[in-house]
Amino acid sequence: MTVDWYYAPWQYELREALPTPRQAFTAGRVRRIPDPVTGTVYAGALFLAYAPLLQPGPPAKTPTEGTLPIFNVGRFVV
Repeated sequence: MTVDWYYAPWQYELREALPTPRQAFTAGRVRRIPDPVTGTVYAGALFLAYAPLLQPGPPAKTPTEGTLPIFNVGRFVV
């Protein structure tokens, strides 16, 4: 069973724009950037692309067919 979390729209765009690790390291070597620096920046970009923390609201599950959505409004659940 997978949990489909909603991510911010810019996170989906970042996922599409990220190169493969091989492409990232090759580009870093061409620009004479050390591998540890390239790896750290790439890992940070992956974390931002897949971690549901920098969003306009709390992480929410993508609505699924046949389930009743529950909304948290202030301190009340609607």
